Amino acid sequence: MSPERSRTFGSAAVEGVDECFAMMRPGFSSPLDALLAAATMMSRHTKSAEEMANHLAFLQIDVSDPEFRKHMLVLSTRTEAGYRALLDEAIARKEIVPCDTARLARAISAMAGGSLIGWAVFREGTAESWVRGDLETLLAAYRRASTKGTKTTGSTRRNGDQRRRTKDRARRAKRG
Repeated sequence: MSPERSRTFGSAAVEGVDECFAMMRPGFSSPLDALLAAATMMSRHTKSAEEMANHLAFLQIDVSDPEFRKHMLVLSTRTEAGYRALLDEAIARKEIVPCDTARLARAISAMAGGSLIGWAVFREGTAESWVRGDLETLLAAYRRASTKGTKTTGSTRRNGDQRRRTKDRARRAKRG
């Protein structure tokens, strides 16, 4: 791809991140719900392990080509900034305890990507429910005691499904 086309493509992707966060927030009464929706955006569009493999092929280009890496770095930085803004708002609204939101935003970013790869390996449920369940597990430690029982819609069922999947995997691993 020519450097000019690379810059155009990369700039559009970067602007898309900012637009995503701007569109997400008004649709949710809770900043944590908006954060989960934003963090699971890619997983909603990943319907098979083969699609995930294709995304990984593009990631290889993004991290190995200097021109693409520039765009990927800006995209990742803005994504983490979007997560951090929602986490700061969640603290202000007393949904989560005060914490280092920059570090938590980085953990959310890492978990969303890593969890999506885990889903492609285990292929249980949808990619979105898999990633959302993992993110809810991470965020549970930060929720205020008064909001721990008020998780996002469907999370109790998904967390129960996740516990069952974990037990099923352990049983299968023991059998060989």
